[in-house]
Amino acid sequence: SEKIQKSYDVSRLRYHFVFSAKCRSVVVDEKVEEVIKETVWKSVSAKTYILEIGMDKDHVRFGY
Repeated sequence: SEKIQKSYDVSRLRYHFVFSAKCRSVVVDEKVEEVIKETVWKSVSAKTYILEIGMDKDHVRFGY
């Protein structure tokens, strides 16, 4: 995240996204997890900093 500088402080803007499966169905297994991670790492730009990629059986989390 880029620093936002004002005359009185410096801050960082961070995002936390959670994508859940329809009806919280169990769909994320080891193979799906690897495909998601590979796809995300290939598609991010040089200016994007991913802090976290986390997964459970029914959702995926991204921290930017």
